Amino acid sequence: MAWRALLSNRPIRRVDLLPSKPAALAAWTHAGRVTLLDLQHGAKIDELHFDEPGGVDFLSPPWRAYVASLKTPGDVILPVVRAGRVTVMTSRDGQTRLFRAGDGALTLETEGQLFPLVIEPDVTALVVAVSASGRSVALLDRKGRLHLYQMHIRTGVFEVGLHPLDELAPALALTDDGSRIFASDGQRLSVVDAAGHVVLRTETPYPLGTLACSGDGKWLVTTDLEANVIRAYSSADLSVTHQRFAVDLLADARRAQVLPVTISAGAAVGPLSVNTRGVVAFATSSGLVCATSLTRMKAVPKQKKG
Repeated sequence: MAWRALLSNRPIRRVDLLPSKPAALAAWTHAGRVTLLDLQHGAKIDELHFDEPGGVDFLSPPWRAYVASLKTPGDVILPVVRAGRVTVMTSRDGQTRLFRAGDGALTLETEGQLFPLVIEPDVTALVVAVSASGRSVALLDRKGRLHLYQMHIRTGVFEVGLHPLDELAPALALTDDGSRIFASDGQRLSVVDAAGHVVLRTETPYPLGTLACSGDGKWLVTTDLEANVIRAYSSADLSVTHQRFAVDLLADARRAQVLPVTISAGAAVGPLSVNTRGVVAFATSSGLVCATSLTRMKAVPKQKKG
């Protein structure tokens, strides 16, 4: 399985490997518009449009109807949706949601109740992520500190060795159970446990773009902004296990459309997704999406210590 498809003439906003049957890839071409593709062959399954209600009364009937609609025709929850000013992050079972409003306010919904997350007025949240279980929330602020929450209760604010810069985008990814948090400031990677302890940390000689981890935390996949390379790391020691130029992965993939698709070597890699089976999905700034796997990347020999 390796295919590519052109979905837009602009950058794809997000890609998600969905745990549906059959497996599907969700590619967000615009705010509020997602294309669903069959993961095995790349065939288009559906295209969904979402219109966010006005206001921020998340328990109002219009909002109840809206959040209930944020799923595929096969009733698989879309994990992250932004159709307007509010980003909605939903747990895999649909029982927990985190609303991130345009003003930065974070509100957790569980069992029909809303709980605002504590954030100091002088804190700027750069990136927020929620575990698939919905029980863990992580926030990286402008000072590089990691704020961790269990549901709506903040468990602490931790220094994790990150120092965000304006020219590099930070990134966060959580395992399904929230036991591991992967954080990047664009120059460094930190692996943090649920108690806020830094388990591993490394500085990369290349600028990092987006990152994604598999639900079990075995795989961490990132992009090298300088060389446009996709790299996979072992979460056990943050060693690079696989890598390949994005343009080569695209060229290696079968065309999922009848019309020819031009592959641009200069198109930057954008969002990523990886699952526990080693399937990797990514999108480019030219509107291409690609589904491939770690087995199609070049294995990197493990370096011997000493």
